[in-house]
Amino acid sequence: LDGTAREIVATGLRQPGDLALYHGLLWTGDTGWDALKGMGQIDEIDRVTPGADFGFPVCAGDEASLPCPDDVTPPAYTFPAHSTPLGMAAYRGDAIPILQDTLLVVLSGNRNDPVIAGFMVTALRFDAQGQFVERYDLMPNGDRLAGGARYTTDQLNYRNSGFFPRRPLDLAVSPEGWVYVSISGGRILALRQPGE
Repeated sequence: LDGTAREIVATGLRQPGDLALYHGLLWTGDTGWDALKGMGQIDEIDRVTPGADFGFPVCAGDEASLPCPDDVTPPAYTFPAHSTPLGMAAYRGDAIPILQDTLLVVLSGNRNDPVIAGFMVTALRFDAQGQFVERYDLMPNGDRLAGGARYTTDQLNYRNSGFFPRRPLDLAVSPEGWVYVSISGGRILALRQPGE
């Protein structure tokens, strides 16, 4: 690669936070408008295909009050406004079997919104064609790890026992399958099976 063959692969993204290769496809997380407090599902996970137009600034996510034109590529998955999908990685390890074949997403949140959204790490599973299959949250509550969770992520954040007011920023998966998460305030956390 010498940088001479530049190409615009996709348009209509506002703030793509990260890129990941998952199932051999390129994915990105995109954050909707800051000013639209109280809007619905406007933060997105998008499967990037050549020539895709994801609609910004005309529309975002699945928000019914901002319908997208027919030629806009719909998001693969949406999150509430201000969830802020920043970091992403495909899980390719063996250490945490429930994570195999998932796309891990850091939802960094927004401390300036009266409604807490995001502030978690979640796992999304898509099939080989990019169709959504399931979602489950990993941190801070781990609803499918170690027998379930006593509190929801929102409850933990409102109790100041989750990430909030700190923000998860990015993640990486080690060769053995541990998940490392960076958070504001200068910390890196490790998610691994108990006893490891």
